[in-house]
Amino acid sequence: MSARDRLTEQLRNPGLVGLDEEEAVELIDAFAHELAGEIREERDAMREEKKDPRIAITEDSLGGMDYAASLIDPYHPGPVRPDEEPTP
Repeated sequence: MSARDRLTEQLRNPGLVGLDEEEAVELIDAFAHELAGEIREERDAMREEKKDPRIAITEDSLGGMDYAASLIDPYHPGPVRPDEEPTP
């Protein structure tokens, strides 16, 4: 059972919170999206810092942050070109 499924099960427990499955999933998705957004913002800040040759940040580090954020929030749309709409 995945961590997301275990957390959903716990949130549905009437003794804890008592949310129905849909409410629990929405809550988890909102937190996941927020957490992944924070990781992506930090990654972007680090990418800017990397422009300074005195600061050693590897592409592997940035790639790892991308990977982690995508695991947490797999439904986040990727980069969109200015003339395109994001796909759902």
